[in-house]
Amino acid sequence: MRPIWIGFVAVMFSSTGLAQEVPLSTITSTGEASENVNPTHIEFQFSVLFEENSLVGSTGKAIAFPDTFRELIEKRNLDESQLTFRSPYVDSVNSSEVTLRGTMRFPLPGGTDLEEQILKYAALCDAVAALGKAAQASIEGPKLIVKDADLFEQETLKRATENALYKADAIAQILNTQIYEVKSVEVQELIWHTDTNNTDTAPGIDRLTCSAKVSLTYLHQP
Repeated sequence: MRPIWIGFVAVMFSSTGLAQEVPLSTITSTGEASENVNPTHIEFQFSVLFEENSLVGSTGKAIAFPDTFRELIEKRNLDESQLTFRSPYVDSVNSSEVTLRGTMRFPLPGGTDLEEQILKYAALCDAVAALGKAAQASIEGPKLIVKDADLFEQETLKRATENALYKADAIAQILNTQIYEVKSVEVQELIWHTDTNNTDTAPGIDRLTCSAKVSLTYLHQP
């Protein structure tokens, strides 16, 4: 019986050894990219507070407001490309206040040169401010945006990924190995810059900047 027992242990040891996974060799590299894009639209957020004798009365005023607001826009010949309203919001059951919020989006004015375009942009902001006073609405903005922003984000991510691959290839050459598979991809950052204190990336009617940073882990072998 003793030789049989020893043989059984040997088989178990051998099977355990086969089950152990060999660690895969990896290379991790990061890539960054930025894309400058011309803005296409200007966006404003607005809110209006209604307070009647009851929440029902305040809500009724809020429901009627969009038609009044559109009339004010038409009288001022403002060519909005998008006007959306959220549903009226009851702030508290302890008061009769109801808030209505929404978004206005206008095409970015053109011009024969940048100076003329800036002046038209400022004039539009003045007109929106006057609209807010006439409607007794609180206006926030402007915010410069670009149409089909997701397409530019995809292109920026693509370039960042390519830059990460260039770095990984360089590391593989130093190690005298070859990359054969991507193990994982992590998007560490994808932003439209809004910091007006940064001269290089501050938003302006001349450009908006989208930046991406990715981390890729590759499998490699000799």
